[in-house]
Amino acid sequence: MKTRHLSIYIHIPFCERKCPFCDFLSYSPCQTVQSHAEYTAELCKEIAARGQQVTGYTVNTVFFGGGTPSFIDAKYIAKLLEAVRESFSVAPDAEISIECNPNSLTREKLAVYKAAGINRVSIGVQSFKNKTLQVLGRVHNVKQAKNAIKLAREFFENLSIDLIHSVPRCKTKIPRRFLKLIHHVSAYCLTSDKYVSVADGKSIKEQQWIEKVLCKHDIQKYEVSNFARPGFECKHNLNYWQCGQWLGFGTGAESHFNEPWSGSDRIMLGLRMAKGVPFELVVHKKDEVDCMVTLGLLRYARNDTEAEYVACTQKGFLILNQILCKLTADD
Repeated sequence: MKTRHLSIYIHIPFCERKCPFCDFLSYSPCQTVQSHAEYTAELCKEIAARGQQVTGYTVNTVFFGGGTPSFIDAKYIAKLLEAVRESFSVAPDAEISIECNPNSLTREKLAVYKAAGINRVSIGVQSFKNKTLQVLGRVHNVKQAKNAIKLAREFFENLSIDLIHSVPRCKTKIPRRFLKLIHHVSAYCLTSDKYVSVADGKSIKEQQWIEKVLCKHDIQKYEVSNFARPGFECKHNLNYWQCGQWLGFGTGAESHFNEPWSGSDRIMLGLRMAKGVPFELVVHKKDEVDCMVTLGLLRYARNDTEAEYVACTQKGFLILNQILCKLTADD
């Protein structure tokens, strides 16, 4: 019988302070009415109850997101991971990730994370310039970000950072020596109605510059905003983009389990990836695809099984939303 894979997402909604650009559900201490201990206890109950309903699946990835998971005591993260293992079949080599902020990441927490079985850390650096961090409303500075990277690298090989580019009146900077310590980068364009947008041309130049710098350090683009060294792609997020199954636990978390995926969903998520989507998904739009291939926005490709794929070019990624609108219209 073929193994059925499952991902688990656990949402920790607590933050030291809510960032103005953040659209994720989170609460600062002054907004929180539930203690971290109470929240953890309720989550453990939710995990146990769901585990009794789900059989025949192996958990390949677990992801602690937020909010700021590193804001709460590490013992609660360990307790939640223990609850997952007690209620689900977790693969021995499962990717287990946690999001952290530089100002709340400590040696003690990292030691607890490692002992609990976490093997991937994602640090919300956002910028290596203090001015940009101030504009973004972050509670850490560049020195704390650099120290967090060096400290995390002492415990974990699989290390990722988040960056935000196209911030008004700010320039993007990436210290090359720190790229040697990092295996994965998520680089997002700032999109928020709380900021005046930069010109499209400036945003495109910043994005292309980031891609060029990362590529020179063998950190390759594998998704529209994500880059990794070979073998260090985020397996959890790949499961989303490949239309897999996942269970979400915690305030605001969503699941997609035993539900069908539409053709539009598969196109929308699959074209985010550098490998693209099987041609059969867009064969009904062949005229549009051929036109975009001629314009240099899409390309035909083959994967390891020699099946024909359609993928975005670098030029196409810059207008991905417009391409998706064309290929999913009337589906």
